[in-house]
Amino acid sequence: MPLAQARTLNELRYASVAVQESRAIILSCLAALALGLVGVGLYGNSSDMTSQRTFEIGVRPTDLLTYAAATAVLLLVAAWAVVVPALRAVRVDPALTLKSGVRC
Repeated sequence: MPLAQARTLNELRYASVAVQESRAIILSCLAALALGLVGVGLYGNSSDMTSQRTFEIGVRPTDLLTYAAATAVLLLVAAWAVVVPALRAVRVDPALTLKSGVRC
């Protein structure tokens, strides 16, 4: 009996994944477009907010003590936000956690 639709393995493989591959390509293009739009929007928003506050930025004196204090406060808050949950996680018994499956 002669074969009606003889195809190579490469043709069969391509036909079996063609729909998924085209969907993945379209989704990747849309994701790249969304990322570009977010970047443009973020730049536009930041630029607009900065231009609206030019007077405030220009009037503010370059006080080193103020910048140092603000930096120190931000570093302390960031350290606190990291250390407190880490200490809470360290206090949990690993065997009990693995046994019960409960998160700390």
